Amino acid sequence: MRTVFRWFALRNLLLCCCAVGVVLLVFKGIGVYHKINWVQAADQYYEQQNWIQAESFYRQAQENRYLEYEEQHVQSRLQELAPISAWSDTVSNTASRLQAALDLNQFDTYMDVYAEWTQQQQQQATLNDKYSNEYSKITKQYGMEQLWKQGFSEFRTRLETTLQTNLDNRNYSDESAKWNLLRIPSAYWSKSDSATGINDGNASDVTSTNVTASQQAAVQSNQLRKLFENYDTTKLKRLASAGDFNAFLTNASQTWQAYQQHQYTGARWVTTLAEDGAQSVIAKDIASGQAERFVSHAVSFRSAAQQLNLSSSSVLTTIDNEVSSLQEQAFTMTTNKQFQQALDLYNALTPLGDMTQNIARTKLAWAIDEPVTILQGSNTSVAYQHVTGGTNGGIFPVYVVATDQNNKLFFGKMDNDGNASVWSGEIGQTSAQIQSLAVDTQLSTTEQPIVVVQSESGVEGSPLFSLYAVTGAGLKAVASFAGASYEVQPDRSIIVHQPVGGNVGQVDIYTPDENGTYSKTDSQMDSEQYTDVAVSEIGAHLNQPIRFTGNIVSVDDAGAIVNEAGTYVRLKGDLSLETGTFTVYGQFNGEYESFTATDSGLSGNDNGSDENQSAPDGNGDIGDGNSNNDGNTMPDEQFEPDYGLGDNPLPGNTPGMNINIPVVHVDSIE
Repeated sequence: MRTVFRWFALRNLLLCCCAVGVVLLVFKGIGVYHKINWVQAADQYYEQQNWIQAESFYRQAQENRYLEYEEQHVQSRLQELAPISAWSDTVSNTASRLQAALDLNQFDTYMDVYAEWTQQQQQQATLNDKYSNEYSKITKQYGMEQLWKQGFSEFRTRLETTLQTNLDNRNYSDESAKWNLLRIPSAYWSKSDSATGINDGNASDVTSTNVTASQQAAVQSNQLRKLFENYDTTKLKRLASAGDFNAFLTNASQTWQAYQQHQYTGARWVTTLAEDGAQSVIAKDIASGQAERFVSHAVSFRSAAQQLNLSSSSVLTTIDNEVSSLQEQAFTMTTNKQFQQALDLYNALTPLGDMTQNIARTKLAWAIDEPVTILQGSNTSVAYQHVTGGTNGGIFPVYVVATDQNNKLFFGKMDNDGNASVWSGEIGQTSAQIQSLAVDTQLSTTEQPIVVVQSESGVEGSPLFSLYAVTGAGLKAVASFAGASYEVQPDRSIIVHQPVGGNVGQVDIYTPDENGTYSKTDSQMDSEQYTDVAVSEIGAHLNQPIRFTGNIVSVDDAGAIVNEAGTYVRLKGDLSLETGTFTVYGQFNGEYESFTATDSGLSGNDNGSDENQSAPDGNGDIGDGNSNNDGNTMPDEQFEPDYGLGDNPLPGNTPGMNINIPVVHVDSIE
C-alpha cells in the first residue's frame, strides 16, 4: 500500500510539473507572438511617421524578454525616438505629482510642480525639432490643461473657504490664503461662483480660447480686489468696534505691509479704513478733552501712518492742530501760575513732540515765582524757613536759599534746561538768630556759589555776616565779620565798613587764601565815610565822621591844638602828633574844653574838657556859660580878634581871653 501511495504521489508531482511547463510554454509563445507583432507594428507606424505609436510599440517590444528578436533594430529606433520617450515620461510624472499635491492639499508643492512644468514646456518649445507636433499630442493625451484647471479651481475654493473661516472665527493670525490666491495664474482663474460668497460670483469661464490673456488678468484682478476688500473691511471694522484702537491700527498696518511684500499695490481701502477709524476715535478724544487718551491714540496713529506710507493725512493734520492747541493751553496755565498743570500737560504731549524747552521754561517760571519749589523737588518733607531766591543769568538762572529748624542751610539752583541741583550743610547760626539770607553774586561762580547769612552780632546796626561756599561736598565757611556793611572789590577782597570793635570810619580788609578762606589782613580809614568841613563848621556836625585840614600849632600831653584862621580846635587821640598842616579824620561828640590864647603862647585847661561849658551855636559862637567874661556876652559875631601866635600878638599885648573850643577825637591824620 505504501508503494502504491508513493507511486501516486510521484506521479502527481510529475503531472504538476508538466502542467506548469505547458503553461510557461504557452505564455512564452504568447510573449514571442506579441513581441514579433509589436516590432512589426512599430515598423509600420514608423514608416507612417506616427512617431508616438511607433515609440510606444518599440518600447513594449524592448521590455518583452520572451524572445530576442530584432534587438539592435529596436534599440536603434528607440534611440532615434528618445525625445518622444523623454517628453512622455515628463508629462506622466508631472500628472502624477500634481494629483498627489492636490489630494494632500499641498499648495506650495502644487505650485512647484506648475513652475517646473512651465519651464519644461518653454524648453520643449525651443527644441523646434520634427517631433514638435508629437509633444503637443502627448500633452493632450494626458489631459494636462484640464488637470491644471481642475487643480487650481479646487485650491481657489479651499483658499477662499479659509479666509471665510478666519472671519467666522474672528482669528486673523494666518492670512496666507490671500497670498496663495495671488499665486494662482490668471489663465486658470475662473469667475465661477466662489464657495464662500466673499466675492461677487459672476459665472463664466475666462479660460476660454475666446478670452485674451489681458482679459483674464483683468478679471482675476477685479475678483481679487473685491474678495480682499470685503475681507479686510469686515475684519478692520470688527476690530474698530471692539474698542481696541491699537489692535485696529496694528492689524491695518500689518495688512498693508503684507500687501506690499507680496507686490499687491491696489489695497488703498486699508489706508482709508485706518484713517476713517482713527479720525473718529481722535475726534471723540478732542471733544471730550481727554488729553492723555488723545496723545495715546495720536502716537499710535503716527506710528501706523509711517507703516502705511501716509506722508499726508487729514488725521495727521488734526493731530498737529490739537497739539498746538494744547501747547497754548499749557502756556496759558504757566502765565496763570498753574505750573503743575502746565507741566503735566507738557509731559503728556512729550510723545508727540519735543517739549524740552516748554518744560524748562515752565520750571524756571515756577522757580522764580516760588523758589522753594527747587528744594521741594528733592525733599518735600522739610519745613523750610527764611526762604529767599533770585535770578542771575550770568551765573545761574534761578537760585534759592533756605534753612530748617536744625541749623541746616540749603542752596538750590536751576539751569536753563530746568534741571535743579540742591546742596546742604550745617551752619553756626540758629533760625532765631538769622536776619536774612542772600547769595553774593559778585563772589559766586557757576561752580561755587557764595551764600551770605546775616545774623545778630550783639551790636545794633552791625550784623554778623557769615559767608558759606557751596561745594560738591556741601557747605564750607569761608568768612565771618560784623560791621555796618561790606563790599567786594574787583580783586575779590572784602571791605567791611564800620567793623564792630573798630574806630569810627574804619574799614577792615579781608583777603582770601589759596583755599578761598578769608581773613582780616588790614584796617584803614574809609575816606568816603567822612564829611569834608571847615574848621569853623565842626560844631555843626555833632557825632558825624568829619574831615578837615588845619595847622597844628601846639602839641602837649593832652593832644594838640589846631588854629585855622583864628579858630582853635583841640585834637585828642592815641596818635603821634606834630606841628604842621595836616588833614584830620575824626568825630566831634559835643565835647569842649577851656582854652586861653595869649601873646606869648597857648594855655588850656589841664583838666581836659569842661563838662559845664555850653556848646556853641551853629556859627561857632559861645553861648551862656561859666567863663572869665564876668557874665558878659561875646562881641558881635563879625568881630574876629587876631589871637594868633608869633607875628600876630594879641592887640596891645593884653592878657589872653579864656574861651571854649571843640574837641575832636582823631581817627587818623595825614
